[in-house]
Amino acid sequence: MEENRLILLVCQPEIADGVGGAITMFVNFANMLTQRGYCVHAVYDSLSTGSPHNLDSHVKLTNMRSLNPHTSFKENINHYLTQNRPDLIIFFFPMLYAKAELNSEFDDIPRILMIHSRPDFYFTSKKKILKNLESLYRNTITQVLFPSFVSLLPEYIQKSDVVSIANPIYSSKTQADLTTLKKKIIYLSRIDRWKGQKFLIKSFKKIASKYPDWTLDIYGDSTPKEYVHVLDNLIKEEKLQDQIFLKGVTKTPMAAYLDYDFCVFPSYFEGFGLGLSDALSLGLPSIGLKGCTGVNELILDGYNGFLVDKDENQFAKAMETLITNQTLRIEMGKNAVTSMNAYKAEIINNQWIELIENILEKRPIVKTKAVSPKYEPFSIKKIKSIKKYTLKEKFKLTLQKILAKFQR
Repeated sequence: MEENRLILLVCQPEIADGVGGAITMFVNFANMLTQRGYCVHAVYDSLSTGSPHNLDSHVKLTNMRSLNPHTSFKENINHYLTQNRPDLIIFFFPMLYAKAELNSEFDDIPRILMIHSRPDFYFTSKKKILKNLESLYRNTITQVLFPSFVSLLPEYIQKSDVVSIANPIYSSKTQADLTTLKKKIIYLSRIDRWKGQKFLIKSFKKIASKYPDWTLDIYGDSTPKEYVHVLDNLIKEEKLQDQIFLKGVTKTPMAAYLDYDFCVFPSYFEGFGLGLSDALSLGLPSIGLKGCTGVNELILDGYNGFLVDKDENQFAKAMETLITNQTLRIEMGKNAVTSMNAYKAEIINNQWIELIENILEKRPIVKTKAVSPKYEPFSIKKIKSIKKYTLKEKFKLTLQKILAKFQR
């Protein structure tokens, strides 16, 4: 590799002050490229200015609005490219590619478009700007997380170069000790309607009275913030305050997993599911839904956990099986560690470096062929409809806000 090749990363606005899997992915990726000898610039467009925790000091991070707060992202990034012409541009999300609207003078610069989630979730968006991406898409290789995701891309992208590279797992040498019974179940990810926490609470309710000394801890930041109140209300309605706890955000997630017997991950769609992959890598058997993309790639039904239909009784039965069978938990926990070996950071990072070097040296790219998903994914239309609050939820949230004002 020629030293000091310049790679420009175009990142989401939340980089400055956000938390979560996408931010972690950016930091790890940028740091890895820097450590491999590349000159790395990263740009974002936000009203906030800051730097993510643990970002390598050699990564040059620039808020586009600091260049000229009165001009658009498109104008600022094209000006930036004129001043800092990179050898490669990597867009972290399709929307960023569309908003950039790169000038034709930069057509010769190769690009990578990262798809960090289920592809059709982005491309069924009603936002007009993303519909313009086809006219802007050139000299680009798109990366997806699994071969089964290729068929979920728009046809014009499928016809170009698409490669499958999963997320890297930076696993610890420490493993969960399942020989010691904790009687605790963990959920750790973002708190969001698409993540299935309401479904999880209702499923746990079906077995809670049979196992009163077992608890379920739900970790994560709420999106939107009000949604945590919806879950809190549901827990109270189901009279589960002594068994289900909303724990908020933990700064030490990998350490947190070690205090549990197994993991539950009832999302309706995922890309890779960092919370799930971390749990599996540490040896926690896990339960997810068959129709959830990403989850149904990481959980191997009957081997490192269970995949079930979106049915509260089935999910409850899977939890009960792991609650009552410690021998099975231990066996599945060992299998969980083994199943994540293919995603070790060293392996995945080497795949990225090989791709980047092939692009920069103009060598042939080995395209990933589309494969049919093992399970039928949940409908995007139905997933998006889950986002809406019910009238009952809206009333309770409004009432809580009114009461909060009086309490001040």
